[in-house]
Amino acid sequence: MIQAEQSRCDPIRDRPGSEQPPEAFARTRPYAAQVWRGQGLSMEPLIPPDAWIVSEELPFEDLKVGQVVLYHSSSGRRVAHALVKNTCQGWITVGVNNEHGIDDTRVTDYNYLGVITAAFLAEK
Repeated sequence: MIQAEQSRCDPIRDRPGSEQPPEAFARTRPYAAQVWRGQGLSMEPLIPPDAWIVSEELPFEDLKVGQVVLYHSSSGRRVAHALVKNTCQGWITVGVNNEHGIDDTRVTDYNYLGVITAAFLAEK
């Protein structure tokens, strides 16, 4: 599950602007961006538990295999998982650390929230 909160943290990625806190980084992005607090182990080691993630509202039609997206699951929880395949029912996703395989919920224009473009380690 992903929660929206304020943060103070260190960057995970070595990329331009990543030395900034997540909120400052989000304000520099070309698309509308939001900061979320990650929970769970499904995206480890790519995104550690409790990391701050930045999602950008890139156009749904521009999504590509391998991108990590944020979406609402069928139970209403926010989930960040990787895109595997685009089908006529929507995108198939998977948590890179999940043993049970692909997700039941398909990502569609209706439940899509954005692409994860950065992740930051939370301060201890």
